[in-house]
Order: sequence, then C-alpha cells, then structure tokens
Amino acid sequence: MRPVDFLKNECENLLSVLDQTLRYDYGLEGSREFYEECGQRLKYIQASLELVDPTNAHIVRELAVNLELLSELVCRIERSSLGEYSWPFVEEFKEISKALCTEKRVLKDRVVVRVPNVHVIAEGGLHTYSIYSDANKQLSKRRIFIIEFPRTLKHYVLFHTILGHEMGHAIYNITQIQKELDDIFVENFVKVSPVFKDAPTVVQWLYSEDAPQEVQARLNHLKTVDLIEPEDFFFAYASYDAWLQEFLCDFIGLLMFGPSFLGAVCHLLYSNDPLGRQVNEEHPLTGIRANILLLAAESLGYTEWKFDKSIQPAVDAFWKDVYEKQETDPWFKVISKEAVKVTVDKLQAFLASFPKTLYQAPDPENINHLVHQILDRCPPVGYKFTSEGPQYRHVDFRDIIFAGWIAQSQPGSTIKFSDINRLCEHGIMQQVSIKKMLENPKKPEDNKKAA
Repeated sequence: MRPVDFLKNECENLLSVLDQTLRYDYGLEGSREFYEECGQRLKYIQASLELVDPTNAHIVRELAVNLELLSELVCRIERSSLGEYSWPFVEEFKEISKALCTEKRVLKDRVVVRVPNVHVIAEGGLHTYSIYSDANKQLSKRRIFIIEFPRTLKHYVLFHTILGHEMGHAIYNITQIQKELDDIFVENFVKVSPVFKDAPTVVQWLYSEDAPQEVQARLNHLKTVDLIEPEDFFFAYASYDAWLQEFLCDFIGLLMFGPSFLGAVCHLLYSNDPLGRQVNEEHPLTGIRANILLLAAESLGYTEWKFDKSIQPAVDAFWKDVYEKQETDPWFKVISKEAVKVTVDKLQAFLASFPKTLYQAPDPENINHLVHQILDRCPPVGYKFTSEGPQYRHVDFRDIIFAGWIAQSQPGSTIKFSDINRLCEHGIMQQVSIKKMLENPKKPEDNKKAA
C-alpha cells in the first residue's frame, strides 16, 4: 500500500469516528458546528489526496500532518463531557473568548466575520489549565479553541481565573492581535528591562554570583548532567521567546480577571514551585512572575480599592497573603514599576476595544453584598429582598469570584475553601438566570396569564 493509499484509508476511518462522536450529539451547544467544521477539513484533505502526485513526498507528508492534527482535534472533542467541568463558569468565559477571538476581514464587497468554535474538555493533573488554539488557516473556515480544565478542580471556580493567562496565548496566535501585542510589549517592557532586553543579558543575569542558591544549584545540575553551558541555555534548554510570552500573558490574565487572577497564580504556581525559584524551559521563575504581577496590580490601583469596614480586614488579609510571595532579593528586580505601568496601561487600552474583556473596578457595595452572602453560606448573586419586594441587579461573574477570594480570607471564618468555590459556582449559575430576566422582564399582564 502506497503512503497516499494509506492516508486515504485513514480519512475513511476518521470520517467514521467523526460520525460516531459528533454527528448525532447535538444536545451540547456547538456540536453541529464542530461536526461541519471538522467534516469540511476532512473533505479538503481527501480532495488533496486525490490530486497529489504520489511521488511528491513533501506534499504527502504535509497532508499526513494535517490529517494527524485533525484526528487529535476530533479525539479531544470526543473526550469532552458536560459533567466534567464547571459549565456556569465556562458559559461566561466563552462570551469573553468569542469577543476576543472573533476575526474580521474586509474584502472588496463585504466584511467576513469568523466567530470561533469554543469547546471544553477535562484532563488529569493539577496544572492542566490550557487553551488549544487551532491555527491551520488553510483548512479551516472557523478557528477552534479547546479549553482544558483539571478534572479534580472541576468546581474550583476561584482557580479557573488562571485561564485568563491561557487566553493570552490563544489570542497571540491571531496574526492581527499578535502584531499589536508585540508592538506594545516589546517597546514598553522588553526593550527597557535591564535583564530581559535580550537573551545574552538574561543568561548573564541567571548565571551571576548574585543568583539565589536554588537557581545556581539547578544551573550546575544542567551543566554536569545535561552538559548545558551558559551559552547553550536558550539553545538547548529554555526558550527566551516563551519566557517573554509568559510575562505578556500574565498581564492579560490580570487585566481580564483582576485580583482574582493573582490569587489563582499564588496558589497554583507555588503548589508546584514552593520557593518560586525553579528554572523551567517554557516559564520564567515563578518569583519573578509574582513580583511583576504585583507591580502591575499596584499600577492598576487594585491594592488601593477600599470596601466596607465589615470586609476590609478580609481584603487586607487577601493582599497580605499575596504579598508574602513577593521576592525582596534585589536579584529579582528585573524591571521598573514605571515600565510595568506604561505596559499594562497600553495593554488595557488595546483590550478595551473588545467587549467584556477587561475586569472593571467593582462597586464596593456590590462586593460587600456578595461577600456577606458567601459568609452566610448562600450563593452570591445580585438579589436581595426588601420591603418593596425582591430586587435584582446585574453582577459580573468576576465580581462573584473576587468576593469568593475575599470571603476565604475572612479572619475567623470556618467555611471550607471547597464550599466557597461551590457557592460561587452556584452563584454564577443563578446569576445567568437573573441576567436573562433583567434582559427580558415580565410584564404585569404576563403574571395574570400565568395565574
């Protein structure tokens, strides 16, 4: 069997899998769109295999790669199940994702809009938060994003804010957005950093005598075991560009979710790197990231927000816990607060053009109401009963999550962290219903008809 014939047969196998897993599963929102999009891509590969010269190894190999990627995509979707992730959070996050990732192209006679397909799956492990961005424009009409959650953290919506960082990676794959982000980040952060302005300077800083003992020990291990010399660090081990992109995506996550993103970072990243000084291939040191995020939070005014005196001690406790992760060693000072402020201000201005993306300064009264609902073990929602009857109001799901972080920091509180997460998850779910009711209020005559 020739390679082309084998690939044709594999196309038939994939079509069978596609039919079994997606075609009749229309109960989940978007399953028909996934079926049609994947089916179109498969038809393109099949048509190309019919036309290709079987002796053209380069083109045959390219088609094999495309087929393999499509197969992996279908299998990712097949593993998804409505019960494996927090669907209330996902539905809200999808709105942000679609606003950010919708692509528009102006043609001669019309404007073409590509709204992405967003799918969700659950994976094992504590650090599997990620967003897979499908970037094969040759095969696709619509981009597909697959959001991955840790299965064991299904209900921990306070941690799910880490997906703001992953959304940064996803939008960086969109050409028009990537250029804008690069212009802002390179000019205002990279070029002005005394450490991260170029790869050789980073290496010099890492291998300096002032580096923490843990860093020096890891670099010595790389040298003795893996034979990686300083000049080979960003060639044979780590990625300079990947490190830079992590800083950028941290800023995007912070702008998208506010202080809640910092809470998630300080819990999730330090669970795997307790000292914040681990040297990784794709990620800069956790301690560096925490320091820069704190500078950004200060620049955005988050640390100056004031709330009702009944919850202000909890807010102060939240920030105290975050600031405990701050590295005071001068070696960790890699950029000025002024440069961070300019960078986040310009990123904020750019992201403001995308609806619902930025986290706005919350209403203190609203946060106070939500926090007390949680402390009373009630789902936090925009509802309260008054002498004039029930009152409803719009609440951003990110306010509910921020209220959760404040409640878990409340001195003397006995509510378990897992229970706070479940209360917030139910609050987000109930707020969806309140939102729909506010958008389509019932008229008095509707109640009479119902009676």
